[in-house]
Amino acid sequence: MPKILCQNIKEETVSEVSKDLTLELADILGIPKERISFIVPSCEEFIIKEGEKSKAPHYIKITWRERPEDLMQAVAKSIKAHFSKAGVENFPIYFENIFKKIK
Repeated sequence: MPKILCQNIKEETVSEVSKDLTLELADILGIPKERISFIVPSCEEFIIKEGEKSKAPHYIKITWRERPEDLMQAVAKSIKAHFSKAGVENFPIYFENIFKKIK
């Protein structure tokens, strides 16, 4: 179940992008669209230096079971295209693989 964390990206933007992106990612990954979820934590300012405030950097982190490199590249390309079209630029994409423990 891929979870897509959208750090410091407006909830409205994620909502707008997620509709088409969910369908595209479901097609790329070969899974039902209901298994893909977007997470938007609250955007808060933090102190960089004493007295100087700045917005935390924006990025996207995908947490999922490990997949082949070519699939990761296809997902990253799709995410970049959809968010760039919505005006979100220059953001890194991170992948965090979770491993299912077999007892």
